[in-house]
Amino acid sequence: MGVPGMPDTRFPTIPMTENRWRLLIGGFSCIALLLTVFCLYQGITVIFMHFYYIPIILLAYRYRRRGLLGILVLALAYLALVSIFEWGDWMVLAGAVTRAFVFIAIGVLVIYLSENLVRIREALHESLQVQKSIIQNANVWLMVLDGSGRVLEWNTAAESISGYMAGQVMGKNEIWKSLYPDKEYRREITSHIKDIIEKDHFLENLKTRITCRDKSQKVILWNTRKLPQEGDSPERFIAIGIDVTASSQAEEKIRKNEERYRRLFENMLNGVAYCQMLYKDGRFDDFLCISVNKAFERLTGLQDVPGRRVTEVIPGIRESNPDLLDTLARVVETGNPEQFEIDFTPLEMQLSISVYSPEKGYFVAIFENITERKWAENALRKSEEQLALAIEGSGVGLWDWYVKTGEVDYNERWAEIGGYTLAELAPVSIKTWIGLCHPDDLPQSDALIKEHFEKRSPMYECEVRIRHKDGRWIWVLDRGKVVEWDGDGRPVRMTGTHLDISARKQIEDALRMANKKLNLLSSITRHDIINQLAALMGYLELSEDFQVDPTLRTYLERMKTVSTVIQKQVEFTRVYQDIGVIEPTWQNIHMIIGQVSQSLNMGDVRVEETETDVFILADPLLEKVFYNLFDNALRYGEKITKIRCSGETRENTLVLVVEDDGVGVTPKDKPRLFERGFGKHTGFGLFLSKEILAITGISITENGESGVGARFEITVPNGGFRLGTLH
Repeated sequence: MGVPGMPDTRFPTIPMTENRWRLLIGGFSCIALLLTVFCLYQGITVIFMHFYYIPIILLAYRYRRRGLLGILVLALAYLALVSIFEWGDWMVLAGAVTRAFVFIAIGVLVIYLSENLVRIREALHESLQVQKSIIQNANVWLMVLDGSGRVLEWNTAAESISGYMAGQVMGKNEIWKSLYPDKEYRREITSHIKDIIEKDHFLENLKTRITCRDKSQKVILWNTRKLPQEGDSPERFIAIGIDVTASSQAEEKIRKNEERYRRLFENMLNGVAYCQMLYKDGRFDDFLCISVNKAFERLTGLQDVPGRRVTEVIPGIRESNPDLLDTLARVVETGNPEQFEIDFTPLEMQLSISVYSPEKGYFVAIFENITERKWAENALRKSEEQLALAIEGSGVGLWDWYVKTGEVDYNERWAEIGGYTLAELAPVSIKTWIGLCHPDDLPQSDALIKEHFEKRSPMYECEVRIRHKDGRWIWVLDRGKVVEWDGDGRPVRMTGTHLDISARKQIEDALRMANKKLNLLSSITRHDIINQLAALMGYLELSEDFQVDPTLRTYLERMKTVSTVIQKQVEFTRVYQDIGVIEPTWQNIHMIIGQVSQSLNMGDVRVEETETDVFILADPLLEKVFYNLFDNALRYGEKITKIRCSGETRENTLVLVVEDDGVGVTPKDKPRLFERGFGKHTGFGLFLSKEILAITGISITENGESGVGARFEITVPNGGFRLGTLH
């Protein structure tokens, strides 16, 4: 490549046209003839004749053989003039004849030399044309530059690669600003080239990035050499450029891939070792660790492994794991990759190893420490065995429902509950369950499943009847939970159990019948007692009309008071006779508060609600609990103006708060507030409220502030409430 900025040492030349040649030759011929006439007229016969050499040489050089006639004319003209002016002086005439022949001889000699020069020039021109053709038709960028970077030759490949035509760059050195538009990069490149050329006169394999005419960029590999210099001829350089853009991009891609794979190798979580097999007497003897990644050192705890034999790194490996070495040798010999798990006793760990041979005599081992996984698998297997035994002992049937497809996997016990085998029910699906379930129970089951799918309940639970193989209906407790959701929050897979609760249902029915009979007996007895108390009260009132002893009067008054208390307590037992008799149901708190507010005379006391539109599982007497709380607030609140009810979730529980702005509960009464018989009325209201709630695991506490108001907190356990609304 040229070096822009170096001075141009060439001399200027004057182009010679045919007219200029004729004018030059004619001028010198006339001067020679006039000078001859002048000198001979003055009697001078020497020196002037040498001036004839100028037009003679010019004629011979320019016209070669055609110039011989002009040379003869000049020689004869010289003889004629000498004969005219020096006739009779035979010595002068003899010299003139001799000089005429010399003129002709010199002309012939110059003609000969000119002919040879022309032939040499034509041969040289032909050679140059061949060279130029080679340059122009070469498949690589070829150009010839002078010392200042001026372009003297610019071939077709240079045009094709750069996009700049020869006419745009020939004789100029501005092309470098276009090829290297970045000033700093251009200065760096030209300075580097100049230093190399000044030192070595050539430049090899220099890569530069050029900007083509279409603004695209290409990578060119340059080789430049200084052409041989003849005499004082100016310096010239031939530059050869090869477009290596594609190969450079490929090399860059390979480099990036190598870097990427190196990063992958170094950052893999699995250990990787690249090793060479070592043989002794034609048999496998050991292997050499060539390279390992960071995970290898982290997983094994081994350091400085590359370059060492495995028997040196892990002494005793031949004795402890001979099967491992045999496997590695087999992979190298056959070229077939293998994967296996091994108890690697030297490092006290279990490994999962994948081995393949990238080339003959070498292998790559990729391993993972699976010690913890193996422990977990063993623990899981034991747990599964224990679970299987527990399930088998409990008589629970299992089902696994793929919600979107309707496919269901049942275990054999599930079918046995209904008196079937799985083979008898095949093919099984969700339709199998629908077909066995009692039609009256399906709507409730579907509603509870939908509630669970909408994440309004932590799990699904429903008691339903299914038809036994013998035709009777049996009760099962159907429980399940979604174990897999899709990206849109829809259920994918749900698993659950079936438990035969027919015996329990029979017992419950028997207890319900017994309670019904006991309640009937209690009602009759209570009715008889009330009648007897009414008669007793009548007699006591009649006794007031008689004059009796004051002491006896006192006893009669006490008897009347006791009778009144007995009457109230008997009436109270009528109200609460069904506590715990009827099974718990899901009840809406908002509806209960509304019903209680309507049944009591609230006066000016307003009721406020926040987040009470929830369901809780409680005894049917739940309404009595809220009735007691509201009634106590109205009776003993004194300055009460409002009762506020609210609900909030706390750590998977629901807390219902009933509070007022009355006088509250005194610190003295708080410890005994829920005791049986404590209170200003019957003494059973809060005690029985606590018992009603406890039936389904619900607790109640009072933590209000005396003088500010009473505050009752009802805590519902997880699974005992639903956040769904009435709507």
